[in-house]
Amino acid sequence: MLKTHRIYRYLALSFLLVFLWTPRPELDAFAGAGPETHFSITRQALQNFAADRNIAISPLCGDMIRQYSVISDSGGYAKDFTLHCDNDRLADCAYRLDELKFQAVHAVEMMSSMRNMGMALHLIQDFYSHSNWVENAGFSMLLAPIAAFSWLPAPANLQTGLYPEYVSPPSLQLDCYLFPVEDWGQRIHGATHGCMNKDSEKQFRGITVVPGSPGITYHRLAAEYAKLHSVEFLNEMAKSNPWFKMCFRPPYAGGVDCSGGIVNL
Repeated sequence: MLKTHRIYRYLALSFLLVFLWTPRPELDAFAGAGPETHFSITRQALQNFAADRNIAISPLCGDMIRQYSVISDSGGYAKDFTLHCDNDRLADCAYRLDELKFQAVHAVEMMSSMRNMGMALHLIQDFYSHSNWVENAGFSMLLAPIAAFSWLPAPANLQTGLYPEYVSPPSLQLDCYLFPVEDWGQRIHGATHGCMNKDSEKQFRGITVVPGSPGITYHRLAAEYAKLHSVEFLNEMAKSNPWFKMCFRPPYAGGVDCSGGIVNL
């Protein structure tokens, strides 16, 4: 029996090694594979925010915020784990969020403010995709106090995956993939970004259906948390960011919806 168990474990480990080192497109964050992406999440958050306040967001501001919500996945930003809440260092993620908020509020011109707002939205949205908060909170829709993790210890079971994958030994990476879905809210030593992320429904956790749900995947549940927290962030900026306030318009047919294209920045 023990020999059979070792054979199965060896086969699983061999499959994992092939999977990890087979070239494939990068799918960091809520990227284009979706169906939910940073673009769609930010767009919906802007729409919900504007509807709650009975205002419209200028098309220019809407496009800038949406476009800047994806630049964290480009160039040198893509490897900065603080912008994506990776590597199980939530305090660093919280400090970076505080920095982006401060820079958005105290920017010397609008484009810089919108840039920092977009990057802050990306960070917030990534938290729910890259951590096991959703696995613990389920359908309670309880938002995480991300900013507070700079001074408040995070819950013991809360973690984000390690990136790049090779920093974790293959045997530990395998443990994460073999962990029962009912226990995904627990801390898994050596869990990687590739195992834990819910960036799309092409990922291991992203395509998994939440136990007890009517077919809702963890990807879609994480996106709903991201939308709610994004609206909360926009409300915070509406109180403190003078540049964002300049984006508000009286309600009319269109608003943020009338901008279907991408502003060339």
